[in-house]
Amino acid sequence: AIQFAARHNLQYFPKSSFTYTVVRSDMANAFVLPGNHVFIMTGLFRYVKDEDELAAIIGHEMAHNLARHAGEKMSESLAKNLLTQFMLLLDPSGALAAIFLPATTLLR
Repeated sequence: AIQFAARHNLQYFPKSSFTYTVVRSDMANAFVLPGNHVFIMTGLFRYVKDEDELAAIIGHEMAHNLARHAGEKMSESLAKNLLTQFMLLLDPSGALAAIFLPATTLLR
């Protein structure tokens, strides 16, 4: 992993820098938050056949963190919120926001 990260100009995270939390839920999901926090929902355990499949899912979530996907989504959300507040100052009825905010999804 260290060599791969160096070859691809990625920051390497030793395994001790991640926290893993199992959330009791019927939902089958896993996600990662900035700061190396990986969450696994217990509903996912119904679908994984063995430890290897679970490890693949956890690795997938860790890769999202390496690629900074969660941070990108948070930045995008902040930008949309600021744009909405600005439009509501210009047009308190919300009509301007209703027209332009759906178009922001095309900018991704």
